Amino acid sequence: PNGRQAGQRPTLTGQPLERDQFAAKRAAADDQHPRRSHAAPGLLAAGSWSGLLLALFPLVLAGHTAREIIAGKTWCNLPIAGLIALLAGADLWFLAAHGGAGDTAPAARLGLAALIALITVIGGRIVPAFTANWLAARQTPAVRPGPGVDRLALAVTGAALVAWVGWPAHPLTGYLAAGAGLANAFRWARWRGWQCLAEPLIFGLHLGYLWLVIGWGLTAAAILWVPSVTHGMAQHAFTAGAVGHMTLVVMSRAALGHNGLPLKADALLSAAIACVFVGAVLRVTANFTGAAAGPVLMIAASLWSLAFLLFFSRILPLCWRRMPAHLAGDG
Repeated sequence: PNGRQAGQRPTLTGQPLERDQFAAKRAAADDQHPRRSHAAPGLLAAGSWSGLLLALFPLVLAGHTAREIIAGKTWCNLPIAGLIALLAGADLWFLAAHGGAGDTAPAARLGLAALIALITVIGGRIVPAFTANWLAARQTPAVRPGPGVDRLALAVTGAALVAWVGWPAHPLTGYLAAGAGLANAFRWARWRGWQCLAEPLIFGLHLGYLWLVIGWGLTAAAILWVPSVTHGMAQHAFTAGAVGHMTLVVMSRAALGHNGLPLKADALLSAAIACVFVGAVLRVTANFTGAAAGPVLMIAASLWSLAFLLFFSRILPLCWRRMPAHLAGDG
């Protein structure tokens, strides 16, 4: 975190994105006003103008991301902008289907597929890189690069995502999901995350990626082998597990780093990561608890919510601090 991105581009400030968010939130508030809310056909019938604006936000983010990538000539990152745009497209598709009383499930799967792909691509870069840096500082052998393993994992995962979005119950999708789980498990194991147990801001990233492996395994099991395993369990592994861990840990590292603080989890952040993990485990396994499923779900939701409450209690005060001059760069 030195205030610049690859290619020595100044860091993009948050002001343009904040204006987009403010416009969406203001429209949402207007739609709740009884004298300002107007029904609209088709795309906006269910989501209203606020839903449309909120769906367009990731598209604006994709535009900002693409601009920085093109200006910095870091072409290897261009697919990331494409995946963010795909997420925006899934949001718009969902609104259109919902407004027209259509099937929203494919759009929801596409949105989740975009998130899974982002974690697979970005996580596959940052997890081994951060792990290698942490291990090198402790004079432990670094993680060996494995471009062939990475390409295999990305290819199989991409095929599995396409099949899952289009044909979620087809046996071929189940086999591709199993292949994605195995490829990503091998990729994850090579990073030797168990050597980073002492630092939750590193080990939490490994837990997040492990949830991708679990999600693919549950997807394959739901389609091919185990009737008691549901697609919902797999989706909760992807969302509550993988998305929950990755967003929490990456936001924590970014906030600490951009304020010139050590990239080390204190008691609050360590507890937050633990709460996300236990909450995700309970949410995924709740169906196996029989009559206790209701209370288990309440505990899972409470722990997951508590995790982000702890995160905000630790990170929010940093948002009011001025970035140190040696980190701010020109941004």
